[in-house]
Amino acid sequence: MGRPAWRSLVPGEGFEPSRGFPQSILNRSWLPLHHPGGAQIVAATKTNAWMRTENACSILISRPRQHDCRRWHGAPMQPWPEFEGPDLWADYECRATPPDVTACSHPAELGSEYAYLLGLYLGDGCLSLHARHVWRLRIFQDARYLTLVSDCVRAIRSVADRNAGQFSREGCTEIYCFWKHWACLFPQQGPGRKHLRDVSLRDWQARIVAAHPWALLRGLVHSDGSRSINRVRRQTLAGMKEYRYARYFFTNESADIRALFTDTCASVGVQCRRMTRNDISVARRESVRLMDEFIGPKS
Repeated sequence: MGRPAWRSLVPGEGFEPSRGFPQSILNRSWLPLHHPGGAQIVAATKTNAWMRTENACSILISRPRQHDCRRWHGAPMQPWPEFEGPDLWADYECRATPPDVTACSHPAELGSEYAYLLGLYLGDGCLSLHARHVWRLRIFQDARYLTLVSDCVRAIRSVADRNAGQFSREGCTEIYCFWKHWACLFPQQGPGRKHLRDVSLRDWQARIVAAHPWALLRGLVHSDGSRSINRVRRQTLAGMKEYRYARYFFTNESADIRALFTDTCASVGVQCRRMTRNDISVARRESVRLMDEFIGPKS
């Protein structure tokens, strides 16, 4: 896999000593490893290893395979007092059976790819339980749009470090992936249809969405949205004229998901309005320009 890269995290570069490590990391037991440069590793997760130097905290950027991540786990070790602080991810829990935090992704490691995958899941995705308590994530995309399929596969690989399979159905492609921890990343999972139950975001998900709003909007539009050309014909003194302009639509039966779409649009300066009971339209010229810049037509 090549040598991992070390990147220093100091105030102003994404690390705030006052916040400290997530308490779920500090509560674990870790083997006191050492970097060749002399720094001591104080905590580690599936993708990251936190280390302490004399003047700063650094993070080992690495993505080991799942069976390799257990090499970090070992004898108990006391956390450094200056890193203690409030747990920003207290509402996150490992929902696997049995729980295994060493194999579960920590929300602090999730980024734009997760926000995009969350949008796909809320739109055209579902979770189903299989043998040995393994969850199967299933996302459906229009078979005509090969780029959307490849984007979904890439997001799954980035979030879960697993390859996704594809199954062709009539008019659509099913992208699926098996993992015990999908229910941890998508706590909206539950019996029944999404629009008949609560699918609002947890606090830790809201933090990720606030950091990557366009990724979530892109996932929602790629699943339950569309871009079309609206044509309007009007009678003028010079005769009949036709006006054409682009607009976006988002259609979903769930009030929670529609509210998530409109709230996220408002956070990035996109104006939208409700057209029908379950349709939301984005038609303002500047808003459409923003949507074209960050999302664009399906392909």
